[in-house]
Amino acid sequence: MSYHKDNIVVGAGELYLELLDENGTGSGERYLGDALSASLTVSSDRVTVFSGSGAKARILVNTPRSIERSLTMTLHDVSLANLALYFGATASQENTDQTTAVNDETYVVKKGLWYQIGKNATSPKSTGVGAVDPSSVAVTSDANGQNEAYIEGTDYLLDAKNGRFFIVPSGAINDEGTIKVDYTPSGTERHQVKTGDLKDIRASIRYIERPVAGRGRNYYAPLCSLSTSGDLDLMSRDSEQQFQLTAHILEPTGKAALYIDGENA
Repeated sequence: MSYHKDNIVVGAGELYLELLDENGTGSGERYLGDALSASLTVSSDRVTVFSGSGAKARILVNTPRSIERSLTMTLHDVSLANLALYFGATASQENTDQTTAVNDETYVVKKGLWYQIGKNATSPKSTGVGAVDPSSVAVTSDANGQNEAYIEGTDYLLDAKNGRFFIVPSGAINDEGTIKVDYTPSGTERHQVKTGDLKDIRASIRYIERPVAGRGRNYYAPLCSLSTSGDLDLMSRDSEQQFQLTAHILEPTGKAALYIDGENA
């Protein structure tokens, strides 16, 4: 008679990440949001030495040389903080447009094209401004100092929420014509992720299991190097946006690479 009881686990849980600075110091764990999957991969490399004498080579030495551990996570919480990890940036950055009126911002335009307000400013922003106050927008001609006023809906279309305007093909604004735009940003707070040089992002990863069935285990890797894998499908009618992060588990000085704890009963 066997007294063994199998522990069959149907896994589910939560993923937490703590970014580490150059000294290996963290500032707290952030919940990564809803995740579709988390998979641990362990692989080892071995050294094999064969004999040189005799008709058949014999294995003299077969010993492990290295071991590699990684955790691949598929996330579909498309927060800016998670996108920053996916694109190799370390943090999202706040960008607030000042609610100061801007006058006579000039554009050389073509019919049938969109233009982002703020990119031609005296101190332009890389992505232009965000939302603008629709009542503040005025588009006029810059030809011969006439200052002819153009009509919204007839000569141009305005997307005030995204700070953009479109030159109507049938309108009075000429191809290659120079126009002036007056506007006031709405002062909306935007958060942006800016990519830059390749960085080695270090973090600790914690997986807290909330099993559907069985007795689960909590996993903690105190030192990981993050990388991305797979695609981020911006447009798809088949599924929601999702992306993968891979944590390459390292061995910190004086600690284990991976800790596995039993869940409290």
